[in-house]
Amino acid sequence: MTDNSSIKNTIVPCKYCLSDIPKTAKVCNGCGRDQRWLLNNLANIPLLLSICFLVLSILQFYEARNERINATVARTDADKALQAANDAVHRAEQAEEKVLKTATELRQVMKLVVESSFITAQGGIGLRMGSAPEAKKRLESNLSQLSKFAQPDSKEEERWWAEIHKLFPELHDKK
Repeated sequence: MTDNSSIKNTIVPCKYCLSDIPKTAKVCNGCGRDQRWLLNNLANIPLLLSICFLVLSILQFYEARNERINATVARTDADKALQAANDAVHRAEQAEEKVLKTATELRQVMKLVVESSFITAQGGIGLRMGSAPEAKKRLESNLSQLSKFAQPDSKEEERWWAEIHKLFPELHDKK
């Protein structure tokens, strides 16, 4: 029996066709396949490499797609920011124009006020007017021009002219 058990320990089934072969056999006599794992699976390596490359290609595709999406979003945000900046510049230019116009009008108002104050302080004689009626006429003209700058509504305008007539009752109504 010892011979029988020693033979069984030296005979093993083929990994592929299950034929009995010696334990030290490298190739099966029945199917002709190599019993070593590496040599049998060597034919599968190109398939495994192809699968790996396919997976890497898919991952790279999705990464590039995400980068394109992020770049598009960043470009859209940049375009919006540029538009907002351009709008702000446009509003600033409009405000600057209004400020310059207001400054010009303010200079005109100041000139009229100073001239009117001078005429009033001189008692109607001054600024090469020669006579009081000419000074009065010039003062009325200045006040009329000043009222145009104020641009009050009708109620305000009536109140404003009432105050002017209280101060200078000799002036005619210049509405």
